Amino acid sequence: MRHSTIKYEYLSSLSHDLHLIMKAGITFGEGLHLMAESEGNPEIKELISQIDEYIEQGSSLSDAFEQTGRFPPYMIHMLRIGEMTGNLDRVFKSLSEYYIAQKGIADAIRKAVTFPTMLLLMMLAVVGVLVVQVLPIFNTVFFQLGATMSPIALTFMQIGQVLSDGRYIILAIFLVFLTIATALHFVQPWRNSFVNSVNKTFSGTKLGGRIGSARFASGMTMGLSSGMDLDASLEMAGVLCQDTATGRKVEKCRELISQGKGIAESVTEAELFDPIHCRMLAIGLKTGAAETVMQEIARQSEEIVQDDIQRAIGQIEPVFVVAMSLLVGFVLLSVMIPMMGIMSAIG
Repeated sequence: MRHSTIKYEYLSSLSHDLHLIMKAGITFGEGLHLMAESEGNPEIKELISQIDEYIEQGSSLSDAFEQTGRFPPYMIHMLRIGEMTGNLDRVFKSLSEYYIAQKGIADAIRKAVTFPTMLLLMMLAVVGVLVVQVLPIFNTVFFQLGATMSPIALTFMQIGQVLSDGRYIILAIFLVFLTIATALHFVQPWRNSFVNSVNKTFSGTKLGGRIGSARFASGMTMGLSSGMDLDASLEMAGVLCQDTATGRKVEKCRELISQGKGIAESVTEAELFDPIHCRMLAIGLKTGAAETVMQEIARQSEEIVQDDIQRAIGQIEPVFVVAMSLLVGFVLLSVMIPMMGIMSAIG
């Protein structure tokens, strides 16, 4: 079994099942045994059985999760807090909701990257066929008619010839990138380094900031729902944000709180949330409903992120389509207009 962290949906499902087991009063040993029997995924079934074995050997639940080497450090940390505070059932429920929210954000980000990439590849493929296959045919036709194509069309055809002559080099480059992508997928340390680099670059953008705020709100919700105090929840949420920009904002917020400022004021000054969400948090703290308000802030922040991503995709798609249409049209017109002039002269 390869040692990589498991997907968000499995983390959420496992946390939800363990929450139900605790609510039903079933022991972890018995509950894990039942979960393993009903699990259809062989990899997850083996993982659950492994956790069960560690518990039978005397390990605590958090230690059993850690010994598998498959679970995120912050999940293990939350389980330890749940064991110490006696709120393990609330921790499992919070983890289930947190990972569902993270899956939604991750899916939205993946869609935002995948769709434009596929569109770009299609555009390049169409242009490639045009300059490599179609233009030489037109060049032959022009030659037979005793004419030459326009300089623009000839330039595109020469580019196509270069691409055709260097097809093996292009294939080798493609295979190198494919190998790197495969390695990033299967080698956990490399993937973590790559993701951290992307997060560091992306966190400075407006959308990156919104994603960081959404993750911070989800982390705060999970901490408060698990019985942690506000300062501990802030620390945990800063770890879960996974980007340096939001991490700095969290540190600034904690510094302001340590200087004696109120939590709502510190969050506002650190610009962790939009102004409307900062006002919601201030009201929640005054009325003693901070956990409920934070849940609503997290939900709204996730919706805003998904709306922003959909809006970005909606802007990128027509730009790519228009660009491809103009490029293809420009190449064809550079051939067809002289062709029409020749045909008119012949007629």
